[in-house]
Amino acid sequence: MARRGRVAIARLAVLAYATVAFAMAGAVYPTASEASAVTVTGSMKLGPEAGVVSQPLVISTPTSCSVTPDKLVLSIISPSPRKEYILATLGLDEVLTNGLGGYAVQALEGLDSSFAALKIPVALWAPYTVRLTCETSAATKSIQQWEAALWLTSDWTFQSTDPSEGVYGTAAAWTKSVAQDSSRKGDGNVLAVALKAGGAPSLGMSLGVQFPGIVKALTLPAVSPAGTSDPGSVLSCSPGAWQGAPSRFTYSWKRNGTRITGATGATYTTVTADTNKRITCAVIARSLVNTQGAESAPVLITSPIPSATLAPRVLGVAKVAGTLTCDAGTWTGTIATRKYQWLSNGSAVKDETNATLVVPGGLYQTSLSCKVTVVSDKGVSATLTTSGSTVAVGPALAFTGVPVVTGNPRVGVALQATEPTYSPRAVSVTYQWYRNGVAITGATKSAYRIVEADRGTTLTVRTIGIKFGYLNSTQSGASNGKRVL
Repeated sequence: MARRGRVAIARLAVLAYATVAFAMAGAVYPTASEASAVTVTGSMKLGPEAGVVSQPLVISTPTSCSVTPDKLVLSIISPSPRKEYILATLGLDEVLTNGLGGYAVQALEGLDSSFAALKIPVALWAPYTVRLTCETSAATKSIQQWEAALWLTSDWTFQSTDPSEGVYGTAAAWTKSVAQDSSRKGDGNVLAVALKAGGAPSLGMSLGVQFPGIVKALTLPAVSPAGTSDPGSVLSCSPGAWQGAPSRFTYSWKRNGTRITGATGATYTTVTADTNKRITCAVIARSLVNTQGAESAPVLITSPIPSATLAPRVLGVAKVAGTLTCDAGTWTGTIATRKYQWLSNGSAVKDETNATLVVPGGLYQTSLSCKVTVVSDKGVSATLTTSGSTVAVGPALAFTGVPVVTGNPRVGVALQATEPTYSPRAVSVTYQWYRNGVAITGATKSAYRIVEADRGTTLTVRTIGIKFGYLNSTQSGASNGKRVL
């Protein structure tokens, strides 16, 4: 075998036969020469279950090595004389893992080429052993092995289990004669396999078995309902007809050619994002031999987008402290939900998402509008924004009571004034002190220190409340008077 040691990494496949029980253990050997004496520590699967010797074997182990190996050795052991022949030495980078976390490899060459190149004797009365061994290059090797039985029949087909166990049917079924069609080997058609009975080949008796051949799509996958559909509808994908008896199908839904995250089942419920998009179903068929994909014809997701027959509008006068109402208007179709967002100069006003708005002073002189989003019963949305209105100044601040002056009315002593109550609360307050009813120049703070000119007069104070977006309050009434002694 000129290319001994070469392998092709097998595509990950779901094997079609029953699960084989296995046990894993590790054995330690001081030298590489002692590796041949290792005890079997597990079982692996061979695939196809039955085929011709020119078909490469698929080897699948139930687990990976418990210690990371430097190499894997694939070999076959003849029954008589019992001798091990190395088919390939594999680096770990040449091997993929299967669905069980074990190894999955496929030899490039068929058994007939390997037997000829290695001069392996042909035996029909006992099974060969196919072995995969983990080896490390450390001084003390940790070695694990998996083995599986391989039977050759009189017509040089093979199967990976003892036919006397009745894997393919009852003893009576073995007598059924099936003509072998060698021209159709490997395409998924029936082959004739001579069976072993009573410890010797039964040359004239054969049984038809299905050989997992190369899968190929005969018809494309089909999505139903076909043609067009609405958002919110459920699409179903039929994998179509396939040659080669696929062991498994996987699905992937696409939106305009791009895979939809998480959409990997045989059904898909369309969403609003699919509107006016083309949805397809991609199907991947898998067998022991190959993997093949096919994609359905597209389904166009269409649904009428709601259209306003009466545009949204803002009701009320846009001024500070005024109450506005956002009328969503009227729309075509059945509207399931209506959403509102008030905008100031085109930007969203934080937390203002109700249909009504009491205009805060901070929006004074900005352009105020309302954005309305409606969603139909099919999940299709549409958005319109009202025209903007400049927010006018609000009313003057109202106040209750008059300022109150406290302190000892003597020259050199400071009097203190407290403001009345403003609604809404003033941001700032201006003060003006009076002497016998005449404004004192420069006396505009809440405190006033009495001077000699105040002796014998009465001091009072008035205030004005100020807040952005509102007119200033009128001047308050005079405070209580303080007669300076």
